[in-house]
Amino acid sequence: MKHGRPLALSVLAIALLPGCDILDKIPRTPEDFALAASPFGAATRELLEESSEGKVYRVMIESKRAASWTQADFAMWETLQHSCPDGERYVTLSTKPEVVLGSVDSGESSRREWPAGTLFVRTLRCAPKPSYEFEFEASVTQDKGYGQMFRRLSDAAPSSQARQVVRPILDSPAAPKYEQVEQIIGLAVHQMLANCNDGVVVTHPMIGAFPTAIEAKDRGQLAGYVGFILECQGRSPGTAATGS
Repeated sequence: MKHGRPLALSVLAIALLPGCDILDKIPRTPEDFALAASPFGAATRELLEESSEGKVYRVMIESKRAASWTQADFAMWETLQHSCPDGERYVTLSTKPEVVLGSVDSGESSRREWPAGTLFVRTLRCAPKPSYEFEFEASVTQDKGYGQMFRRLSDAAPSSQARQVVRPILDSPAAPKYEQVEQIIGLAVHQMLANCNDGVVVTHPMIGAFPTAIEAKDRGQLAGYVGFILECQGRSPGTAATGS
């Protein structure tokens, strides 16, 4: 706390120096100060192409002083949190400067330091949407979408007495769509294992997503739903269970 006043006075002194745009360069928020103190600039992600094989992105960050790929990767994560916008699985297509991946040399090349001003570039392909994902019509509300998910599960397995599960997917930058899907399915399986000695079977997965270009007041931060059917391996559960 003793250093707060001198720092504030220093910032004020800088602000009083000649120059009409110098105030624009002074950090104003904790994020601004963190970026100013970082050995890297801000990371960027650019969509290069989209095909049936997925979306190809270029992720870039420039170093302000000597740094390694390990440090660059961490700085990219600090800014973007996830390599793919929706948390998809991905494969790295190329790196610049080149780093050896998937070999005994990968650790050494990742730790190699490159000079200040180096632009670290990773080109990657994010997996395409799974075949079981669909988009709701623009007019579908939160409640109607929820009901549609259960109807789709019933239509997919009309004679099944297994457990139908439908859970919401939220619009959350910290937890992208597919990361939430993995957590939801994993938690449901884990909870059911207590009653299934031989394991749990997951069938008929489906993701219903609301159109991203359309904002609906009645949906709030709801991005869609994930649904699936759960049953014990080796035996049929006695009753069907439907619930959120």
